[in-house]
Amino acid sequence: MLQSLERLQTLGAHMVLCSHGTTTSPDVVRQNLSYVRTIESRCRNFLASHAAPDTEQQRPSTLIQYFYEDVVDHCSLLGIDHAFYREVHKQNVRYVLQWLLL
Repeated sequence: MLQSLERLQTLGAHMVLCSHGTTTSPDVVRQNLSYVRTIESRCRNFLASHAAPDTEQQRPSTLIQYFYEDVVDHCSLLGIDHAFYREVHKQNVRYVLQWLLL
C-alpha cells in the first residue's frame, strides 16, 4: 500500500477521484500516506518491545496507542461515516501488524 500511495504522489495530479468519496485535491494522497506511515511506525515501535500479539484477539489500535479519534482529529473530511471508518482504522492497524510479522 505504501508503494502505491508513493507512486500516486509522484504523478503530480491536480485532482483525485476517490472510489468511496468525492473528488478532492491530491493532498488526500499525502494524508493517507502519512496515516499509513504513522501506523507502520507505531507498529514497529510496539513490536520492538513486545511479543507478537494475537492480532485477531487484541484491539490493534489499543496495542499501538493510535485510536480512531486521533486520526479523525487531523482529518478534514466532513460528514464521514464514523462507524465504517472506525472499523477501517482497526483493520488497517491489524493488517500492518500482520504484514510486519511475516
